Amino acid sequence: MVELGGYSCLIVSRFDREVDAEGGVRRVHQEDLCQALGIDPSGARGRAKYEQGAAGPSFKQAAELLDAYAADPLAELDRLVAVVAYTVAIGNADAHGKNLALLHPDPERVSLAPLYDTVPTALWPRLRSDAAMAVGGQVAPADVGLEDIVREARRWSHPADRARRVAVETLEGIAAAVEDGVVPADGRVGQMVAGRCRALLA
Repeated sequence: MVELGGYSCLIVSRFDREVDAEGGVRRVHQEDLCQALGIDPSGARGRAKYEQGAAGPSFKQAAELLDAYAADPLAELDRLVAVVAYTVAIGNADAHGKNLALLHPDPERVSLAPLYDTVPTALWPRLRSDAAMAVGGQVAPADVGLEDIVREARRWSHPADRARRVAVETLEGIAAAVEDGVVPADGRVGQMVAGRCRALLA
């Protein structure tokens, strides 16, 4: 966080650029899930990026791409489980096919890109309430439990015990971050996320 012109600004390093020892910058190709699957997001009246109601991309389709093209598919699927757990924990119903992406560190392989545009949409009642991508068959984020996350991972043929461990570690890490003040624990976001983590871990 830095102050610029009287405004608090969050400065984030780009994950699609690499700097070499000589200071040269190399672009790392990124494609979002719609691009990777050949889905035109303007289809279905601009709703094709959503699985719900428009048959857009799903977590399972992301998993299939990682399983087929990642250098370490098991590790990448672990990361996808963590993404699902995080998305549920923060109450983000807008995790759609343009907000989940792959990086191409080389022409033959892909990896899951770091998350971006993650919003706790549950705090804005006028925003969509159905999840952009279902989790274990659940459409309402508030209804998703830990076993739904595991069930979702099993749809990808990811081991249930491994998925459960990753999900629990992710949720515990999020809860600890709130407790440590990374997000103010007494603010709306902190209270909601801490409550969701407690419910998911219960």
